[in-house]
This record gives sequence, C-alpha cells and structure tokens, in this order.
Amino acid sequence: MTPDTVYDYLISSRDPSGNSLPSQNVQTFRTENAADVTPPDVSHIVCSYNAGGKTRIDWQTSEPSDSRIYYWKKHASRQAGKDSWAGSENTMYHSGWISGLEGGTEYEFQVGSSDATGNVSWSETNGFTASGEDDTTPPTFTSGPNVESKRSKGQIVITWQTNEIATTVLEYYLSDRTTADEYHRASYEHTTSHRVELLGLAPGDYEFEATSKDSSGNVSLPHYGTFTVAGAEGQPSLSNPSVTPSYGNLTTDFTFRVKYKGSSTRAPHSSRVIIDGSKTGAMRCVEGKPDEGVYAYTTRLAAGTHTFQFEFESGAGIAVSSPATGEYSGPRVEAAPEFSLSLTTDKAEYIPGERQTLWVSAANTGDGCDVDLFVYLLLPGGSRLYWPGLGPEPTPIPILPFSSGLSFDDYRLLDQELPSGTPPGAYAWNAVLCEHGTLIELCNPATVPFTVTAPPPWCSIDLRLNQSKFVPGDEFALCVYVTNPGDELEADLYVNVAVPGGASVYLPGITTEPAPMAIMVPAGCENWEFSIVRLTVPESLPCGEYELTARLYQRSSMEALSDESRASFELFSFYVTITTNGSVFSPGDNLLVSGSVRNLGNDIDLDLYIAVMLPDGTFLCLPGFTLDVAAYYSFRPLLAGAKYDNVPILETAVPPGLPLGNYCFFAAFFEPGTLSLYGTFSAACFELAE
Repeated sequence: MTPDTVYDYLISSRDPSGNSLPSQNVQTFRTENAADVTPPDVSHIVCSYNAGGKTRIDWQTSEPSDSRIYYWKKHASRQAGKDSWAGSENTMYHSGWISGLEGGTEYEFQVGSSDATGNVSWSETNGFTASGEDDTTPPTFTSGPNVESKRSKGQIVITWQTNEIATTVLEYYLSDRTTADEYHRASYEHTTSHRVELLGLAPGDYEFEATSKDSSGNVSLPHYGTFTVAGAEGQPSLSNPSVTPSYGNLTTDFTFRVKYKGSSTRAPHSSRVIIDGSKTGAMRCVEGKPDEGVYAYTTRLAAGTHTFQFEFESGAGIAVSSPATGEYSGPRVEAAPEFSLSLTTDKAEYIPGERQTLWVSAANTGDGCDVDLFVYLLLPGGSRLYWPGLGPEPTPIPILPFSSGLSFDDYRLLDQELPSGTPPGAYAWNAVLCEHGTLIELCNPATVPFTVTAPPPWCSIDLRLNQSKFVPGDEFALCVYVTNPGDELEADLYVNVAVPGGASVYLPGITTEPAPMAIMVPAGCENWEFSIVRLTVPESLPCGEYELTARLYQRSSMEALSDESRASFELFSFYVTITTNGSVFSPGDNLLVSGSVRNLGNDIDLDLYIAVMLPDGTFLCLPGFTLDVAAYYSFRPLLAGAKYDNVPILETAVPPGLPLGNYCFFAAFFEPGTLSLYGTFSAACFELAE
C-alpha cells in the first residue's frame, strides 16, 4: 500500500449455509507515513493448561503478531532451552503448547511476538511446575446455557460458562424434526466463556444440546434447552428524501439522503441512490441505527439538471423504492469559472480580548463575471454568523465585476478584538465565492480554523469522597483539595448535589438556592484540604446516583477562580451488617457472629456472601469454611421492608489450636449468580489471644 494514503473497504461475512452479505457501510483507514519500528507489547501471560506432561501458554499483544515460546528447566542455563513455535499467523491473541515435559519439574519460559514489519518483543521470564498426571476430569458448566434473541427475528445467541478452558460445541434442530435442518456447529477455540450466534433461522420451535471438551479430550455432560424463532418481517419504508445543495457547479459535493425504517432490527441488504438511471455505490448510515436511520451518499455531478431515486432491499429480501414510481428532479449543476480563494489569520489560538486579524486572497484565471463573496464564522455548536453584520442570514459582499485575470492577495478583511465573553472552543472563518444574486458556488470554499481558550484558572480543586458506594449508617465524608500557586485568596466555594429524581441542592446546608462556603485559601498551597461535610448516612435519603460539582469563585463577585471539579457516589436501599460478641477471645471462649439485613426499597434479587480472613490473610467462605467462593444465602427476592436483626451466623466455643492473631468476618450483597458487588462490605474483627 502507498504510505499516508486513505483506503476504503467493505467487510463480508458468510453464514453456516454459505450465504454471504457485504456490509452496507464503507469504512476507511489511512496508512502510516513512517516505517513501523515499534515492537508489539506482550501482556496477559497465562498457563491455561498443565497436565500429562503438556502445558498451554496464552498471551496477548498490542498489534497482530506471530507467536513464539522459548523454555528451559529452572536452574539450567537459558542457552540449553528449546523453541516451541506457536504459530506464524498474525493475531493479537496467542496460544501455544509445550509437550514432553517431566512431571514435577520446574520450568521457566519466555513468550515472544514479531509484528508484520519484523519488530520483536520478548516477555519477562515466567515459570511453572509441570504436571505428569493425566487430566481425566471433564469440564462442568458453571452457568447457562442461556438463550437470548438478538436484534431481529431469526437471530439467536446461546451462551454458557465452564470451570476450565474448553471448546464450544452445539447441536440444534427443529423440535418436530420434519425437515433436514439439523446442523452441528462447533468452535474449537478454547475458552471459559462460550458463545454461539445462530443467524437466518427459519421460524419454528427448536431444541439444542450444548457440550464442551477440554484440552485432554474430556467432554462435559450435555446440557439441553429450547428456543423459538418468530415469523418473517413485514414491509420496510423510505421517507424524507432530499439532495443538498439543490444547485451548484462541477466542484460542488452533492449529498443524497433518505430515512430507512425496516420492520426488524436487521440492516438492509442493499442501499443505493439511482442518479440519471445509473446505480451508485452503497449509501452509508450517518444517523441512527442501520435498521432505522438516515442513509447518505455524496458525489460530484456533471453539468446539467439531474434526476434521482432511492432503492433499498431489506435484510429479508423485500425491495422498497422512493418514489415508488418515477424520479425526483434535481440538482442543477453549472460549469464553474476558474476562481481560487484562501483565508489566513495571524495565529491559531486566542484568548478573549486579544486582537485577531483575518486576510482573504482571491484570483480569477477564467472568464469574468459578477460574484458575491460570503464570509461567515463557524461556531463550536455548528451554527454560522455571517460577516460583516455577524448575523444568521447570509450577507453577500458584491464584487462587480470580477474580471478575468483580476486577483488580490492578503486583503485585510477584519482586525478587531475578540469579545471578552467569547466562549472557549473550536471556531473557523469560512469564505465562498458565489454567482452574483444566487448561492451557486464558483470555487471550493476557503476555511481557516482557530481556537479560543479561557485564561488559566487561579486555582485547581479536587472533590474527594471517602468511598463511592454508601448504605444507610455509613460514614459520609466529603473534602475538597485546593492548589493555589498565588497569594492568599478570599474565596467562595459552591458545592452542588444532583440527587436522584432530578432535584438539585447545595451543601453544606442542604438548600435549594446557591449557598457559598466562605474559605481563606493559603498562599502557595498544594492539595490543601478543606472538609465540606461529615455525617452518618440517614435512612431517609433517596437511593440512587448522586452527582456533585464544585467550583471556587472570587468572594461575592462570582468571578471563577478554578475549573469545575466533579465527584459521584451511589446510595443503596439495602444493606447487611455483621457483628461479634467481643473484640478479644481466648480458646474456650464463646464466639457469636450475628448478621442484620435491611431493605428500605423495592423487592430485589440478591446473593449474600460471608467470609472470614485468617491471621495469615487466607479467606474462607461460609458455610463450610471452604476456599470455594459460594453464596452463603440467596434472597430471591429480598422483599421490600425486609428486616432481620441479629440473626446468629456462627456460635461456638473457640477451639484450641487455632492460630493466634487477628480475624475478620466480612459480609456483602452481590448480583445473583455473579461476583458483581452491590452496596458495600460490612466487617467485624476480633483478636484471638492466649
């Protein structure tokens, strides 16, 4: 490919039946201008399998690369090691096998990857102990299989999880088995997260069987399920056809637009505009989703008056046109005189109050004609203000006539100060020459961008919370840290809180009207701490997401002294607390661990996990005091208003022989069937002494 060049490309996929469909949206990429001399980054190195004298190594790279493994016995010289070539295919996800290992022997290894231009990276040295025992235990499903209908009718996704890396195998068939639609689908990529997407299925009731096989060939027990595919989609539609601009010249870019709405969530099979009876390339979805969005196609046209029609075909093969019969008229294209136009400014970045100068240059090397010069300022939000009046309506500057051979260079169009209230952002001056009395462009528009930046703030501030999740009864502490490189400041600190439901209050007095906190900021301070509020979270507060914003202002003048700082936290309606009947115990003492649960909100499904941390840092999960992470109890649901106080979790005489030191019991709620934490942890600690 040519360096520093933009290329267009389409992506095509093929389903199990051999049907293929290219994407409707043309994508682009640009080749690099300089040679690639940066080697790939190597990370996420894992020994994913170790049994029977074989080990599998997995790793990732920051760019597509080949795969290499070099290994040797620990305490031996690295030069005595061996290469295990894992693959020459360029990929970002790598795996390779080492075989013939001696059981019980420690090995060290490095993984390496070379990108397409020959840049090589090697990882740091890693190690493992080879296992000579064969793996005879099949994988087990830890969740699933789960069935999900995806985006449109006829698309089904089936997922499950296994306790070890294994293959993904699925058989599915129509329940009545009256057709030959039975198909065996298998993906031999080893993973613990399995996903099979079924596309283009005929309507009907289906049954399926899911299994997984580990690297030793052990196959899991089959898991069965069913799903239903609904009927076919209805008639798609096209609306809001347009072409802009409606007239121009040979250098004008014309954009054809139409809104497509399918009767399912599948993208259209084809999307074209037919100009003067000839089909164009595919249109692109530029707004909304491919199944319900605005499609556009941009091109330049020959001189003359043109016609156009839109023609789409849905994902189910249903054709639709706009108009249904006939064609739309437009645009009108005229030949362009040979004009040129350019703009320059004295610099590219300004602050409010600085002077800005704008120059314009233009030339006519073709036939003379009367022209209008339009100059406008493009604002950060996309709106236009036309010079010299700086209003929203186009204001022409007539040049009568613009004779052949006439030119002017660096004509100073304006020289003025930016208003003091100019908002920061990206701006651009633009100019275009048009045929006199019309908006027909006679040359490519000229543009010169510039930015407006606010003066640097006097201070920087940082809002900080003691945690990001709270439940009633937690300690809530909010502080602001101020850095002031200048002199001592008398300032007002405003702290606003957006509470769930849309209301807004100000701290610390919880008022609906802005209420500043007067503070004296020390000179030259860095991360000076100012405590805003510290309290115990009451049960009366509404639950949900809270957003906090703060800013410093000059005392009583509302002149900003800092940027805005933000923080957020979440308040949950349910919580769990765990307590013990003492803080110090000896062997033979009675130990009582109790828990309390409250739900101040609506019904919710939760899993309760309880664990104890031993003096050496080991975590054991209740019940059973095992290393396996498992829910102690599932509330499905935890009813609104539920209240369980001081429920005994463990009551026993402390047995002799336990290690002395500090023990901690922990309790927390998690999302059902996952390890996603809901709310905060509760802890109860004690010391075991002689």
